[in-house]
Amino acid sequence: MIFFDFLQPQIDVKLNMPQEKPRDIDSEIDWKIIDQLHNAVLNFSRNSMQAKKIMFTLLGIFVGAMFPAPTIYSVERLFPVIIGIVVLFWAFDSYTYYYQEKLRAAMDVRFEAIKRRYTNAKNNDVFTLPDNRQKGCRLWRSAFNGSVLFYPVIIAIVIVCWVLIEEGIIQ
Repeated sequence: MIFFDFLQPQIDVKLNMPQEKPRDIDSEIDWKIIDQLHNAVLNFSRNSMQAKKIMFTLLGIFVGAMFPAPTIYSVERLFPVIIGIVVLFWAFDSYTYYYQEKLRAAMDVRFEAIKRRYTNAKNNDVFTLPDNRQKGCRLWRSAFNGSVLFYPVIIAIVIVCWVLIEEGIIQ
């Protein structure tokens, strides 16, 4: 069997990795809380995505109901309903975004506590939210962030269509 030893060479590799310091109980608790907060953020994110899918399904049903409508009056009656649906989903989506940011800020507090316990940590790390997003204008950002900008666009399109029908341009 000496002949086949070249197929399985004996290599002794030692990794030169620094030994991790044992974490204290406070850090362990903070890491568990961070994990729980992260899972809550993911759940809010999933709920937001599901709500968007439901809203677009409902809009598809209403737009589909407009085409075979017998009169323009029956189409006009659907516009306030569509706007109401979009506003409700916009409010729900803003709510989920608001709490995602709030939970990320709570995670940052835990990260900072862990970082203070270990002196060799860099002081310029940004973990989940930049400093300028920790406080203030959170409600405004929740209602008008990049992921919800299509809501006012949908409302504007519906209002333009409604006005065009009211003015008799679309019949």
